[in-house]
Amino acid sequence: MPNSEDLKEVSGKIPSFDGTSIYYEKHGTQSSRTTPIIFCYGLVCAMTQWRYQVSWFKSKTNCILVDYRGHHNSSMPRDLNSVTIENCAKDVLAVMDHLKISKAHIVGHSMGSNVGMVLALHFPKRVASLVSVCGSVVNPFETMFHTHLMQYFFEFLKKYHELSPKTVEVLWRRIVSNNPLNRALVASFGFNRKLIGSHDIDVYLEGVGRVPISIFKRLLEDMQQSLIDILPQIKIPVLVVSGEKDHIQPPINQRTLYEKLPQAQWMSIPYGSHCAHMDMHEYVNLRMEKFYQELKSSSQKTKVGA
Repeated sequence: MPNSEDLKEVSGKIPSFDGTSIYYEKHGTQSSRTTPIIFCYGLVCAMTQWRYQVSWFKSKTNCILVDYRGHHNSSMPRDLNSVTIENCAKDVLAVMDHLKISKAHIVGHSMGSNVGMVLALHFPKRVASLVSVCGSVVNPFETMFHTHLMQYFFEFLKKYHELSPKTVEVLWRRIVSNNPLNRALVASFGFNRKLIGSHDIDVYLEGVGRVPISIFKRLLEDMQQSLIDILPQIKIPVLVVSGEKDHIQPPINQRTLYEKLPQAQWMSIPYGSHCAHMDMHEYVNLRMEKFYQELKSSSQKTKVGA
C-alpha cells in the first residue's frame, strides 16, 4: 500500500481550448502506472459528490476531479453559449492533456454520463471505459418525477429569466438555499434519506447555490437534445448503474442505455436514489472494482494471444 506521501492532493487551473480557466484536482498514487479514473459530476453538482469513490480508489490509482466551465473554481467563459455538454467534455480533455493522461476510465453521474459519452464518441482512443451512474440521453423532462410537467415549469423559468435575470437569480438563490424545507425536499427526491447522511445533503445544497442559474439553464437546454442515435457508435465497455428509486432519472432511462450501448453491463441499486453512488457507495465501489479487474484481465489475455 502507498504511504501518505503518495496520496497527496494536487490541484491547479489550466486553460481549456477557448481559454476558459478550468480547475482540477488529482488524488492518489503519483507514480501509479494503472489507468486513472476521471469523475464527472452531474448538473450544477460538485466534486464532493465523489468523496466515497475517491477515498476508495485513490490508494489504487489516480483519481481526477474536474470543475466544468462556470462551475465553482473554474471561470465563467466569455461566451455563455459555449456552456454545452460537448465543451464540458473538451474541458475534461484539456485536463487530461495537461496531466499527460493518454487514456482514462470515465465515471459520470447524471449529466456527467452525457459528458463521458461525448468523450467516448469523439475521442474514443482516450477513454478506456465508462461507468454511467443514473444517467440518460433523452430529454430529462420527459420522465422526471414520472411526468412531463417539469417541461412547462422550465419553459416558464427561461422566459422569466430573459425578462428579469436579476430577479430570477435572487429567487434561484432562495429556492436552492439550505433551509429546512428545501433540505427535506432534496432529501426526499434526490437521495435516500435512510442511507445518506445529512452532511452530504447540506454540502450538495451549498454547491448548487454557488452555480449561477444561467449555467443551469444552458446545460438543461443542451440536455434536451437526445443522444440515443449515437449510442451504437460508442464501442467502449460501459457499466450502467441504476437507482431503483431514482425519481430524477427513472430506471427506464438507464435501461435505454443498457439496450442501445454495444458493450454494456447492468447494475441495479436496491432502494438507490438519483445519487445511488452515495446511497450505497461500498456496493457501487465493489462493482466498479470488479468491472475494472475484468477489463484488465481481458486486456492481458488479448496481449498474450496477440
